[in-house]
Amino acid sequence: MKRILIFLLMAALLASCAAQPEETEPSRWEFPAPEGLFVVYEIEAAGSVGRFGLIDAEGELVVPMHHTSIGVVHFLDGSSLPVDWPASERFFTVFEPVEPLVRFDRPLSKALISPEGNFLTGFHYSEIHLVPGDPTRMVALRTDDPHTLVFLDQYGAESPVDDPDLLYNFYKQNRVWMWESELAEGRQGPDVPEGGFDWVMVTRAGNYWGAVTIEPDSLTDSFFEQEVRLFSEYGVLISPDVYQSVFYIGDGFYQTFAMTGESGWESFIVDQNGRRLAGPYDDFHRDFRSSFVLGLIGDTAHVMNVDAFLELWSIERPQDGGFQLRGSGDHPVVSIHSETRPLTIIRLDTGAEIVFEDFPGHMFEANNRDFTRFVLFDMAWDDMAGFNNKLVDLEGNILASASSLDPYAFEEHDILIALDMHENEWIFRLIDWDGKVLLEGEYTHLEPLPGNALRVTRNEATGIIDFGGNWIYIQPQVG
Repeated sequence: MKRILIFLLMAALLASCAAQPEETEPSRWEFPAPEGLFVVYEIEAAGSVGRFGLIDAEGELVVPMHHTSIGVVHFLDGSSLPVDWPASERFFTVFEPVEPLVRFDRPLSKALISPEGNFLTGFHYSEIHLVPGDPTRMVALRTDDPHTLVFLDQYGAESPVDDPDLLYNFYKQNRVWMWESELAEGRQGPDVPEGGFDWVMVTRAGNYWGAVTIEPDSLTDSFFEQEVRLFSEYGVLISPDVYQSVFYIGDGFYQTFAMTGESGWESFIVDQNGRRLAGPYDDFHRDFRSSFVLGLIGDTAHVMNVDAFLELWSIERPQDGGFQLRGSGDHPVVSIHSETRPLTIIRLDTGAEIVFEDFPGHMFEANNRDFTRFVLFDMAWDDMAGFNNKLVDLEGNILASASSLDPYAFEEHDILIALDMHENEWIFRLIDWDGKVLLEGEYTHLEPLPGNALRVTRNEATGIIDFGGNWIYIQPQVG
């Protein structure tokens, strides 16, 4: 009987031990494997960049390093591809090969390379760009006919472009917010000044801002005043309003400044036809593509949306701080920073306030997608080797610190590129929005690439790795 009891006790003990859950390591993200092609290049003895080529996700050279430059085809407005852009839709442009130290008296031409590394065209084009909304079609400018724009399909076949808006955007999209003196040449019309313009800025409507510089009245006066007016494409004055400066702020809107006396200024938001939409204010703050604008008068910021430019509510500026408008993300916000008061973030989509009581003297830098994690910058920290960026949660708990924390969108996740000083050298690592380290090592350069890979430099070697830190390709050093 005693033996039976002992046996039953041992069996129960073994059963209870078997029922205990096994200890597991903390879960880490399962990063997808690299896909598609990646640009690589030779590194010359002086550290400069040599010839370019393309490798596949296994590190095999698909396009040999014979070319002056290779790049991923970008959109028409100059923006880069999203990091989750499919590898099957990632085209490349390559400059024609040239011998080292050979000088050319003409611009080099580009060819189009498929996502698989095949040459789709010859070296016939000075520019090639993706068309928004159609990942299999591009627009290109032929080198032998710089006034003719053509479509290129995913096989490199040409077709004519008969869309005037597309033609206009191709030539002007990247210039509408820039002062371009070469565009001022040859302007004619009944209201064009006799001496022409010093620079013009073309609008998407075809009108243009024309600027004339007024020289000072005397040798002792060094102030050169500019007068900027809006003209039609035929040189007819559209509006009588005169401004001293004009800046493009996106979506066909311009911010203008006009003198109101010897030292006074007032600012307006004007559309591409010269109509004043908001103002006068002292100044405006707007992020590109934001649906909100801040109009500043004294220490008050008036929040407006860009649909009607009506004042929604007002915010007072702290005497020892200021405002920030961050409006390009999913949650446009205004942050109010102060040396003595808590950092406050106001969501413009809901009006909700987030107050960080323990963080006076900090500025808002970034947030994650669900608005539960924030990167704050310590304005009082002078030593760049110190932890002047902090990752915090909604309650203000510090989850990580670094010299800088830069968000990087990765498929359904966001990650952060952290930069720290280590033994007198800047070192990169990857962390998630909970502060957990995803990738660390002696990386003195780290650049995320479309296709689930990173370009890094480690121990004087530069190349491509996956998100697990495994080398895919080490770029050769030559010379």
